[in-house]
Amino acid sequence: MDNRQLDLSLSDKEALRAAKKAKQELKKEYKDLVDVTFIRSGNGLTLRPCVNLTFYISGEKRIAMVNMTEREGLKYSMIVGKNDLKNFLVDPQTGK
Repeated sequence: MDNRQLDLSLSDKEALRAAKKAKQELKKEYKDLVDVTFIRSGNGLTLRPCVNLTFYISGEKRIAMVNMTEREGLKYSMIVGKNDLKNFLVDPQTGK
């Protein structure tokens, strides 16, 4: 699944229109697609596909909606958000 870049010069209205069109195209192509998020950054506008992901933390099953992006070359292949860490104690000094 690819991340699609949109022109940074697009107005919010134009970008939203383009995002909706891309979302429709992606939903036709990928049956597991739940949503598409629209991220604006210094690199431009990126549409990130969202899917449901099942994973386990300390033997506890979690199902989360995640947005997908290329993480090659980054330190972590996946980032788990605070909503998925409810009821867990995280020690920020050890990273565990």
